[in-house]
Amino acid sequence: MTCNLRLIDDCTKILKRTLHIVDDSEEAKVLSMTMSELEGDINYIQKELGVVGKSIDKLQNEIESQNTLQSRNTSMLTILAAIYVPLAFVTVILLRNEHHRRIRE
Repeated sequence: MTCNLRLIDDCTKILKRTLHIVDDSEEAKVLSMTMSELEGDINYIQKELGVVGKSIDKLQNEIESQNTLQSRNTSMLTILAAIYVPLAFVTVILLRNEHHRRIRE
């Protein structure tokens, strides 16, 4: 963002210098009016870029916090799976053995 704002400022300075070089002819007056309009547009764009930049920063922070939360949830799910899956496996084997014992009797 700062690079874009510097570029806009540099362009404005170049246009102002060019305006001073041109003599006081009718073209210079038209150029001066156009320059004023452009300067207003540039100021508006700078303000909008600032607002958009702040919005982008807020969204980046929100995404980072969501990623952190998702990472925590994934870690918790991994821990639960590490406990549950072996227990379920052992339970299934024990139930099968019990079932086969009953069938044999």
